Amino acid sequence: MIPIKNTYTISDIDAGTGYITVPAARATAGMVYALDIDGDMLDVIKPKVEKEKNGNIIILKESNH
Repeated sequence: MIPIKNTYTISDIDAGTGYITVPAARATAGMVYALDIDGDMLDVIKPKVEKEKNGNIIILKESNH
C-alpha cells in the first residue's frame, strides 16, 4: 500500500470492488472518493462502506460521455 498521511484526500479512480478504497479510508481522516463507470461495481463497494462506518468515503459514478 502507498504510504497515506492522515490529512490526505484520496480519489480511487476505477474503484472496482473497493480493494483500495476501504483501506485508504482507514488510513486517512480525509475524504476518499470511490469513482467507477460501472454501477454494478459500485454496488459491490456500498456494503463495505456501510460496514466501515468511517463516514469519509463518497461513492461517485463516472460518466462515459
